[in-house]
Amino acid sequence: MNTQVLLRTHPGEEPQDAPSAHIQSPHWQEWLKSGVDPALIAKSLKSLNGETPYDYLCYSAQLERTNAGRLVTRLIRQYAHVEFGGWWCNGLDPLDDWQPMLWGCFKPNRPRIDLEKSKVIKYEHPPKLPTRAFFLNLPPRLWLEVATRYGVTSTEVESQKETQAVASETASRFWQWVLKHPAIPIILVEGAKKAACLLSNGYVAIALPGIFNGRRVLRDEAGKIWAESLIPELALFAVPSRRFYFCFDHDRKPQTIKNVNLAILKTGKLLEQQGCEVQVICLPGPEKGVDDFVVSQGAEAFQTLYSQAAALSHWQWVQQQRQQLTYSPSLVLNAPDLSQLQFPALTPSDASPAHQLNAGILAICSSKGTGKTKLMAQLVADSRKVLLLTHRRCLGRSLAERMGLTWKSDADKANGQWIDAQGKGTTQRLGLCVDSLLSIDPNQFVGCDLVIDEVCQVLTHLLTSNTCRKDGKRPALLARLHWLMRVAHRVVVADADLNDSTLKYLQQLRGEADGVNLIYNHYQPQGYPVQFLHCPNDSAITAQLLEDIQAGKTVLLQTDSKDYADAIAAMLPPEKRRIKITSDTSGNEEAVEFVRHINEQAPHYDVVIATPSMATGVSIEVDHFAVVYGVFFGTIPDADAAQALSRVRAPIPRVVWCAAQGKNFSEVDRSEYPWQIKRSLKTKFDQEAALIRSSLHPDLIPVLDAEVDWEQNPHLNLWADITANLNRAMWRLRDQLQARLLYEGN
Repeated sequence: MNTQVLLRTHPGEEPQDAPSAHIQSPHWQEWLKSGVDPALIAKSLKSLNGETPYDYLCYSAQLERTNAGRLVTRLIRQYAHVEFGGWWCNGLDPLDDWQPMLWGCFKPNRPRIDLEKSKVIKYEHPPKLPTRAFFLNLPPRLWLEVATRYGVTSTEVESQKETQAVASETASRFWQWVLKHPAIPIILVEGAKKAACLLSNGYVAIALPGIFNGRRVLRDEAGKIWAESLIPELALFAVPSRRFYFCFDHDRKPQTIKNVNLAILKTGKLLEQQGCEVQVICLPGPEKGVDDFVVSQGAEAFQTLYSQAAALSHWQWVQQQRQQLTYSPSLVLNAPDLSQLQFPALTPSDASPAHQLNAGILAICSSKGTGKTKLMAQLVADSRKVLLLTHRRCLGRSLAERMGLTWKSDADKANGQWIDAQGKGTTQRLGLCVDSLLSIDPNQFVGCDLVIDEVCQVLTHLLTSNTCRKDGKRPALLARLHWLMRVAHRVVVADADLNDSTLKYLQQLRGEADGVNLIYNHYQPQGYPVQFLHCPNDSAITAQLLEDIQAGKTVLLQTDSKDYADAIAAMLPPEKRRIKITSDTSGNEEAVEFVRHINEQAPHYDVVIATPSMATGVSIEVDHFAVVYGVFFGTIPDADAAQALSRVRAPIPRVVWCAAQGKNFSEVDRSEYPWQIKRSLKTKFDQEAALIRSSLHPDLIPVLDAEVDWEQNPHLNLWADITANLNRAMWRLRDQLQARLLYEGN
């Protein structure tokens, strides 16, 4: 693409394509090819040759010199390559009344090589000096373009005469003008040339010399960071209500991606502490830098990315989500309904046992509403021995029926054998809550299929719920699960939010030698429209909910508060047919029948009110509800709230309110880091920590040679991961739920 077409000019004005006298042609062309306005190039760039670069780079008083004041020979040799010339860029200094900054960047024509790192040093900065930021000297015409883009001209310049007066101002006042207007957003990039490209297109951009150079850190003698802050010049602009964008390079190297993400998070948090709003622009590639992207794709394409920038909390959630599951899949699919596939035909008959789907650990990761439960029912349809583990009685009974199993509470027992619900004979195909694991004799289920749908929630319930801790039975429950994992022929698990921690836990219980056969389905179902209410309390959504019900709309209300469910039920007009599914009602006949045959029962009700008792495991596929409401006060994490909202498969509207911060933090530690939570659990001696600590050590297990120690305890490690994730969700619950709903395509 001809880069000159990207440069906007006044009518009748030709783009300046000839270099200024102080800029050599190759340097001029390099910046021009990055989409930089010629007038900005002329003000920002200078070509240096011979010994002149030493004067620009080597002025620190900390550098070694001879008695005569010359640099020592070692430094002259280190920087000898600069004598072949290169370009210099500095900009203006906000800490020196906006005079030209002494510090800057030199790009040598012949760069040196760092032999220790085997890396070419493309850019040189003055050694032994703190790094600074680049505030390029903007021409008046580009200043006006910035003012026009952000609509500041309409209030600041009220007449054509005043507009012309601004145009004639010296460009050095541009940055003072930006300082005075917090409504003008600022984009942070790495490298002066990228900032120049964005400034040429009407965006305010500050360049950092490196991704971590927006902050200063103070370290103790051991090198540990004990304080950090924004660099002084960036802190000047970091005022409440100012919006900052990060637009760092696109990269494919895992370590580079990790560093870039860390730099954005660290600097972004410091900006947020000053009251700034922080967003992240993600370049899609293949172009590496924003200047390459603008030149290749055009300014309008960048404007699209700019408008789609994610809030820092949303961006952080997405980055964390992408790192949740890193296991290599055995089978990758893109299927809207997994139950429609013929899985036996997908595995070669001569495949090794580690890559077959009929043994070991079979894990299914697929979005909500893609037929995971139906597939699991097919996989165990012909199995003589099946154990289904769940965490909700009402839902478990429904799942058992869908899988052709007998729910344990409906079965009788005679002579140590289970009798099916019809009393026709013995059965070894059972479904039960993990709370009831002690009623199962693993010796009777050797070689079974052990099935755990919504495995992440089931294990969370097992490791953290009060019902599983009641009467001190959790160690025995953990031991029984461990035993069943060892004697099962196949372990089948599924979850839309499957993660490494869960799979590692299952592997450890099963035996490290047993791998995981992971089916990963990329398919993303059609999303639903979401009205997300940002209100301090539930008043607005409650009023809207009651108004919709009064208007005759059929409504499904999902909430994490039993008290709220009771209150809404009490407010409903008497003529409205309603059913309430809570922990109090989940065992009664009407609720059981509703969940068991939900698609047949739903049309009989105008309003269905459900708590987490019906947050997973059901699929409402009948065309009945007009709208789904979600009202969440902070007792469940974002993943559970999203699960609840997705029980209706049709893309009907969702209206959602969520508390900004949750309230279900761990009583051991509110940290987001598993290692810190484990340390607190080990060192605290209050009652809660003591009870949890003792409950995470399993009882003696006959099939194991010895107990695991503290550091290798798989139950403790998964508990710490679950607790850290829960705390993370609680700190920013509203943001995390909104980010999740967007990530899932809604």
